[in-house]
Amino acid sequence: MSLEAKLALAALIVAVVAIPIAVWTTRQYGTRRKKLLFLFEATSLMPEIKGSAANALKITYHDIPVDDPHLLTIRLENVGPSDIASNHFDSGKPVQVRLNSTLYGMLSATQPEHTVGPAMGTADAVVELTPLLFKRKDTWVVEVLVSGNPHPELVSTLVDTDVVAETVSDRLVKANQHPLVEVLDVLLGSVLVGATAGLLGGRRRR
Repeated sequence: MSLEAKLALAALIVAVVAIPIAVWTTRQYGTRRKKLLFLFEATSLMPEIKGSAANALKITYHDIPVDDPHLLTIRLENVGPSDIASNHFDSGKPVQVRLNSTLYGMLSATQPEHTVGPAMGTADAVVELTPLLFKRKDTWVVEVLVSGNPHPELVSTLVDTDVVAETVSDRLVKANQHPLVEVLDVLLGSVLVGATAGLLGGRRRR
C-alpha cells in the first residue's frame, strides 16, 4: 500500500471515530437541556379530634378562621447542568404554581421580590415566580397557609427546560433506596426465575 493510500485510510479512520465523539460531547456539554425540580409538601395543622371538642378548636389567620388549614411548602430547585437566565422565561411570563385551594396567607419566600401571590381568601389561588437569574443549584421556597388539602400544579414558561414534579415523600423513598438493595432484588428475582424454570423442567422430564 502506498503512502498516499495509508494517509487516506488514516484520515478516514479518524473521521469515523471523531463523529460519535463529537455527538457525545455535544450532548454532554453543548446542548443539554436545563432541568427544574418541583417539590411540594402539605401538612395539616388541625389534629383529628372527635366529639364536641372538634368544633371548639379553631385556627385563625389575622383573626379570620381557616377551615381545614394546611401548611403548603413549595420548592423549585435548579438541578440542571447550567443557570436559568431571566430571558429563559418565555416572553417574560412568570412561572406559576396553581394551588388548587383557597389561600389565606404567604408566610415566607426565599425570593420575596420575585414572588407574587393573590389576596387573602382567593379561591384556586396562584403563586408566581417572576423572571430572574436562577443559578444552578439555587432553590426557591415558598410557604403558604391554605384551606383544604392542596394539590399544587406547576405551569412552567421556561424554554428548553424539563420539569420533574415530586412530593417530598417521593423524594424520601428514592433517597432510602440503596444500590445494594436494588442489586439483591435483581439477584433474588434471577434465583426465583431459575428455580421456577428448574421445577418446570423437572416436571417435563417426569
